Amino acid sequence: MFKLSVDEIISKINDSTQLSPDVIKGRINSKIKELSGLVSEEGAAHIVANELGVELLKISSSGKVDIENLLPGLRNIDMGGTVSKVFPVYTFKKNDSEGKVGSMMVSDGTGEVRVVVWDHRVGLLEKGDIREDTRISVRGAFVKEGKYGMEVHLRSTSDLTFKRQVAKFTPIKDVAGGYVSIRGTVADIPTKNPFFEVCPVCGRRIKAQCPEHGKVKPAYSMVVELSLFDNTGSMRCVCFRNAAESALQTDGKSALDIAMKNNDKSLPIKMAMSNVIGRTAYIHGNSKVNTFTKELEIVVDKIIYPVPDDELTYWREQ
Repeated sequence: MFKLSVDEIISKINDSTQLSPDVIKGRINSKIKELSGLVSEEGAAHIVANELGVELLKISSSGKVDIENLLPGLRNIDMGGTVSKVFPVYTFKKNDSEGKVGSMMVSDGTGEVRVVVWDHRVGLLEKGDIREDTRISVRGAFVKEGKYGMEVHLRSTSDLTFKRQVAKFTPIKDVAGGYVSIRGTVADIPTKNPFFEVCPVCGRRIKAQCPEHGKVKPAYSMVVELSLFDNTGSMRCVCFRNAAESALQTDGKSALDIAMKNNDKSLPIKMAMSNVIGRTAYIHGNSKVNTFTKELEIVVDKIIYPVPDDELTYWREQ
């Protein structure tokens, strides 16, 4: 079962009832005395929460815990969602043996959390069986505070199932504004400097200084344009930050290192062209009219280069 600290329970009761922490603590102590010390402080806190009608763990209609309700210390939980990002697999050594750990970001509409898998399940990430847009379901996992924030970890007895999804795509000629998903072939990537300066604190795009944090040593992010076409038309797609990295199939730091080392800021795009132009891409993003060109374009939220299994699924559904 899950375990919340007394402070976490008090905080949840406070949020739901507006009773002060001191009043809540007083009720917990009274409950301990009422039960002649036969209940722990945590147990008394749970009883007080129940008496006040405070639901400490909200379960969705599917029986799974929504991501927004996850807390470090929860045990044996069920959750699910859609994979939004897969991180590189890490190999480690322990007691003269080698192991692997992989992780992915999963969202369910209420929030996003890193899900961590170990050993034999890592192969699902390495082989691409689980990738972006894959729907996963987890049973019997636990939640802990990790290096990058809250994490859901699978133990050896946990269950992990998955199903890849193929979006319903809008023909390019029918794109008329709003969030859309399109499928097509990459026709061109303009060869130009993709880097722009951002504030290392807030990530805001800057020129001389950040309006919030003043003069800072800038970090760099990327913007990449590409032209996508299908049998109905073509569309300019603009990829910022993570989407730009996905478009070029690289990470921002590596791209910047290559550009600086060779004194050619457009080099990351030149290197990616032979691998990207001519490939099928699934693009999801917000379509709107560019105020400068007066033409419709898509600001890309996510770009995926499908594997053969995805394309087979797509064609079977046509």
